[in-house]
Amino acid sequence: MTQSGARSIYVVMLWQERTSLPGEPAVWRFSLEDARTGQKHTFGSLNQMVAFLQDRMCASEHTEPLA
Repeated sequence: MTQSGARSIYVVMLWQERTSLPGEPAVWRFSLEDARTGQKHTFGSLNQMVAFLQDRMCASEHTEPLA
């Protein structure tokens, strides 16, 4: 396998948060932690996390490699 181009390594965390309203479903939350820098990014939805990753991928296509 050829290892060229940008590379990022993230630790993915997901958890449920209960609401204070009875009968309301729990809400899923997500975070990514950059394995090299420790920088954390927290998201209120899976769609937000995916959008962040897509932005990173698009940005890496137009700049120097991330790693």
